[in-house]
Amino acid sequence: MLRRNDHVSEAFDAESRSQQKVEAVTLGHPTEVSLIVPTLRRPDYLFRCLSSLSLLTERPTEVLVGIRADDDLSRPIVREFSDPLQIRAVKAKGVGVVAAMNSCLTQAKGRLIGLVDDDLELPPNWLKKNDSPS
Repeated sequence: MLRRNDHVSEAFDAESRSQQKVEAVTLGHPTEVSLIVPTLRRPDYLFRCLSSLSLLTERPTEVLVGIRADDDLSRPIVREFSDPLQIRAVKAKGVGVVAAMNSCLTQAKGRLIGLVDDDLELPPNWLKKNDSPS
């Protein structure tokens, strides 16, 4: 998980080239969590990933799916999950997974941000499991 912070590692906004600092942390209260899922023309993987997110016992505040403008396969999958999840497609500005993540980061509302690859299937207790400090 990432927390917006003044120090540690750096993330870059590809459009403005400005720096935004983030720090790895243990997950806090789930109502403050934005999950970011970058994808590109992998509807089967995305469907399984979003299916697992819809079954989480503790739901995130929002799920942002970074999609390039030319990816017509992923948008219908995102729409399928609009009922169980607070989910929205974010147009990726630039090319590649980092551009998709950065586009989502600029729109994320959560205090904590989780980056989830589109080929991951998370267990139902994933957010709860990460709720306590290790």
